[in-house]
Amino acid sequence: MRRRFGDAGSTATDELAAGIGPVGAGPGDKPGAGGALGGHPDGADGGGVGGGAGGGGSAGNTAEPRRSARVALQDVFVEGGKVKANVRVNDTVHKVASGEVFATNFKVVSLSQSDRCGRFLVGDEPFRLCKGEQLLK
Repeated sequence: MRRRFGDAGSTATDELAAGIGPVGAGPGDKPGAGGALGGHPDGADGGGVGGGAGGGGSAGNTAEPRRSARVALQDVFVEGGKVKANVRVNDTVHKVASGEVFATNFKVVSLSQSDRCGRFLVGDEPFRLCKGEQLLK
């Protein structure tokens, strides 16, 4: 005779052996130990959503932090009718114009020959440099 969870005379051991125990029940009736949904919400005891060892864990954002770079505006000039600049990032000099991306994370927003300055982005962070200035970004 097959017993269902909660039937008179059934035990937790019978229910677990039959696979019909309460959600989250596991060996020794410890909630979450081997269950499908019960247990500690972060899955620390093997329960949690996903169940089993390590279930319910979170991968999270594990991106490496961006390294700092020395950025210097060396010059702003006109070449071929277009305002350009020499921008040094660490040990590399980049000849750039407005709208260009350089050194992977940097973008020229605008350049002004009259005041010899430029507006830039590193990622989403704006900054301004004038000729001869240097920043750590």
